[in-house]
Amino acid sequence: MILQTLLAELRSGYTLRQPVTGAAGDALAVIQLRDLDERGGQIEHRRLAFMARKAPMEKQLLRPGDVLLTAKGRRNFAFQPQLPFAALASSAFYVLRPRGELILPGFLSWSLNQAAAQRYFENHRAGTNTQNLSKKAVAALDIPLPSKHKQAQVLRIDELWHKQRSLEEAIQSRRSSLLYNRLNQYIHE
Repeated sequence: MILQTLLAELRSGYTLRQPVTGAAGDALAVIQLRDLDERGGQIEHRRLAFMARKAPMEKQLLRPGDVLLTAKGRRNFAFQPQLPFAALASSAFYVLRPRGELILPGFLSWSLNQAAAQRYFENHRAGTNTQNLSKKAVAALDIPLPSKHKQAQVLRIDELWHKQRSLEEAIQSRRSSLLYNRLNQYIHE
């Protein structure tokens, strides 16, 4: 199904007129590309900059269920920001507000990160130094739309797969530590 038909809103993030330098005491967090972890999709809260809240910004505030898609760069990934405070996204992102009756926000985010969508984005980026993805290209993306029940199942399976990977990495790390500790003990006997 064409993405535009699944969205209540698709807009660019807030255009900052000056650098954001405020601290956490200010009322509004500003999500920028530099605030994301290496994999993208997780906000590093300690990196966030804050600014004073102004009346014209109210319609730019993120709501629960909003999905952010990076609009700039060589990889366009999507994620749902989970913040305990008011925030807005910078213009480096598109804000996608899904129609809840059609698609789960998590499934939208998951779909945009899949190989088919990533190939589509790769073919529709423009620019030489900084590549940009147009809002028109995003809106025209065709994504599969299973029932909401299947969407929820896909998300649960994906969540379990990520937990498994995390546990496997932790086990491998502990095995390595154990092995090197034993080897060090051995050479000092």
